[in-house]
Amino acid sequence: MTGHGLSTVPSSRRILGDDLGALGTRMCTGGLGQNCFGVPGVIIEMENRKRRKHQADLFSPEAIRSRLSAKKKLEADIDSHVEFLCRVDLNAVDNLKEDEALAILSAKLTLNGLSVLKLAINHVPCTYTMRCREFQDFPFCTVLIHKIVTACCSSRSLDSLADVHLYVSFLEKYCTEFLCTPEVLPHDKL
Repeated sequence: MTGHGLSTVPSSRRILGDDLGALGTRMCTGGLGQNCFGVPGVIIEMENRKRRKHQADLFSPEAIRSRLSAKKKLEADIDSHVEFLCRVDLNAVDNLKEDEALAILSAKLTLNGLSVLKLAINHVPCTYTMRCREFQDFPFCTVLIHKIVTACCSSRSLDSLADVHLYVSFLEKYCTEFLCTPEVLPHDKL
């Protein structure tokens, strides 16, 4: 025993709890030199053993296989949800909230395609309402939006003029707040 009631008893004897001090004070030093009161030396050592065993169990082959299979299942579930959203017919939907409509469009167009479409809609004046005979009688603003989107985005969903017209009308119907929000451009685009 050294001064101030701190024990220098080896850890094997600390676990047993004997030689820890007189008059039942039972003071001991923890593994990192911190004082423990009562019989916590036994509890701390047991908890450390449990923690080490738990950490070893995390890296066992069975645990790794189960985590990988859970990850693959999650990825498959996400893929099936995205595929479902891509198959939604925009002409058949009615009464959607804005976040639902944006989820469908972002699955169909990707986030980059959706943001380019938004930029193009905000760039082209909506006063260009005349119809273009050369472009299957679509409005002139839709033709301009289509030209901008195909020049800026590689999304195959935006290749046809009819699809762009459908997406523009869908956005204008269900996503008015999204279209009205100001653009936040990255610093390299400023």
